[in-house]
Amino acid sequence: CPDLVCTVFCENGFKKDENGCDICQCAKPECPEVMCDVYCENGFKKNENGCDICQCA
Repeated sequence: CPDLVCTVFCENGFKKDENGCDICQCAKPECPEVMCDVYCENGFKKNENGCDICQCA
């Protein structure tokens, strides 16, 4: 992969291209598995990072 020169800081690292090389776009955070005692027919709501939270949508 070529050296990446970006002017942006990405808390969760950079996205990768089809060759597995970093590109100047921020990667989304990895979401932890939701452990809830609730069944949600329409799935869960998502937080500001796009991760499921223990509230029904």
